[in-house]
Amino acid sequence: MENKINSQFQLKLKELLSKRLSTKKGLLIIILMIVLLTLLISLFQVDTHRLTTSFLGSEEKAVLSVSPESGTYGVGEEFTVDVLVNTKGENVVAVGAYLNYDSAKFRLVNINTDNSVFNTNNSCVYNGRPCEIINSDTPGQIEIVKAKPSPGVNTNNGLVAQITFQAIEIVEPNEDNLTFTFTAPYASGDSEVILDDAQGTDILSGVDNARFTVQETESFKARVRLERRKTLNSELTFYFLEEGTQTVIYQFSCLSNTNGHCEADISLANLPSGTYDLRVKAPGYLTKKIESITWPTETEIEIGELVAGNLQDEDNEINSLDWSIMNGLWGSSDPKADINQDGLVNALDWSIMNKNWGKAGE
Repeated sequence: MENKINSQFQLKLKELLSKRLSTKKGLLIIILMIVLLTLLISLFQVDTHRLTTSFLGSEEKAVLSVSPESGTYGVGEEFTVDVLVNTKGENVVAVGAYLNYDSAKFRLVNINTDNSVFNTNNSCVYNGRPCEIINSDTPGQIEIVKAKPSPGVNTNNGLVAQITFQAIEIVEPNEDNLTFTFTAPYASGDSEVILDDAQGTDILSGVDNARFTVQETESFKARVRLERRKTLNSELTFYFLEEGTQTVIYQFSCLSNTNGHCEADISLANLPSGTYDLRVKAPGYLTKKIESITWPTETEIEIGELVAGNLQDEDNEINSLDWSIMNGLWGSSDPKADINQDGLVNALDWSIMNKNWGKAGE
């Protein structure tokens, strides 16, 4: 009986993958999957000829979904989605999530299963990882299989995997563009959720797909001077504020070059056209604010000079807290307190801090 089960599963597995894998590499993947599947059969004792039938839209059986289910991004921007499973109160031993996307519009960057709900206390190990098969060789198609021996997983919002894409072309979708392959339980090539019932019952009843918009971006350029610094490269954070308030509408960070120049592409979806106040922050310096920036009319901004000495960044003020940090680093070469970048924390750095004593950021 066990040989019959093994043979049936291998036959189905070949059928499942033959539509997508035709290269030698694909054949190797099939072989690896057969090896893993043989292991899973021994763990789960699945009987393939006893499969139940469920239908789309059932509220009592499992659902696969993508989160977020929608979003707007700029060309070139990366974004990450979660693939989730709701087992509807049932224990399940395996999930097969097969997804489709337009590879001309989106580039697959990464598939991460490190935080999958199937990893926790999983005694099934394959190639040094909790049992899984990941295949993305065919552009526009992703196959994720995660498995865990009985009692498996019982969850209403369990993470299966995280997928990172990069938007590469403008998209104004009128239908979902990240979709699960699913027509009916256990149909060839379909996504599936396998119940822990020793019968291989597929209880996937429905899927929630996702729809993503990609819009044009504008290039934002800024130049910042840092007081008494020989070179101006620094981690800079820019905050676009609602005009006249402290409400942050959009923020981003970038590393300026040695001349203090920083450039970033900003999607109009993330920062709509309008007038904003712009605040700039660099480690060890007071923040500086430029008021009433018209975006995207003004895309090249001269920030001016940031005031040095704010070693304890949180209070945005130069005071005894900053001096205590410098005093603790006195005589060292620690760049946190070496304001003038001469390789030594000494009286020259203290003189800069002392000159700015009591000043606060904008």
